[in-house]
Amino acid sequence: MALGGIARVDVETQFADEYSAWEEDPYTFAPAGGESGISVLARALPVIREIVLQHNGENVAVVSHKATIRLLHQPACSALMRALPRPVGPVAGVPERAGLKSPVRAR
Repeated sequence: MALGGIARVDVETQFADEYSAWEEDPYTFAPAGGESGISVLARALPVIREIVLQHNGENVAVVSHKATIRLLHQPACSALMRALPRPVGPVAGVPERAGLKSPVRAR
């Protein structure tokens, strides 16, 4: 299922069953010919790790598709939250800026 260049509303109509399954679980569901979020992370995280190791202490820019950046954002934020000395509440506006429907559902 090639979706490049198709508007979201058209995908929702033309591929209703697959779209519904993806909306329910974008991390483990993969549309025909596509990748699950977990598969994307399995490819992207080793690359990010290598970048970090090769550019320790440097500022770098990582450019990728929007979905990949969103998927990488969550583990990065989780690691940051675990590193904090005490639990804190959610950061205001992060789900909205990251394009998430809620703090736990990807969009």
